[in-house]
Amino acid sequence: MLTVKKLLMDKGLQTWTTSPDTPVSDALIQMVNHDIGALAVVEDSLVGILSDRDILRKLSQKGKSLRNTLVKEIMTAEMISVNPKQAVDECMAIMHRHRIRYLAVATNSNLDGIVSIDDILHTVIVEQAESLDQLENASQDNNLWEL
Repeated sequence: MLTVKKLLMDKGLQTWTTSPDTPVSDALIQMVNHDIGALAVVEDSLVGILSDRDILRKLSQKGKSLRNTLVKEIMTAEMISVNPKQAVDECMAIMHRHRIRYLAVATNSNLDGIVSIDDILHTVIVEQAESLDQLENASQDNNLWEL
């Protein structure tokens, strides 16, 4: 069983964060500079997430500007989190069920990282390719004995 902890180790443990009182324009610059789609919003502990989708949808709905809006005004506060021991396929099911693209990974309220649906799909594809290679190799080994 492939766990989220393994996924985070393979992906890298760097998690980019911002404060709820940061202007959205500054948070967006950070997201662009790091080529990421979301920031964990932290104030002593995880309080939410700010995604590129939050910025686009909520700013346009509220008619606000990037510079005059704080992260806390548009972030998603109802963050769904999983623990590092959780299976990757369980995370994919959670993301599908809740129609979300990011999950916080936390141990005892401490943020370990954030995984995206892209991270999950990449991991599943790599794992399936490795399984297929092993099956093909096993099949070839068995055919050698039949000669």
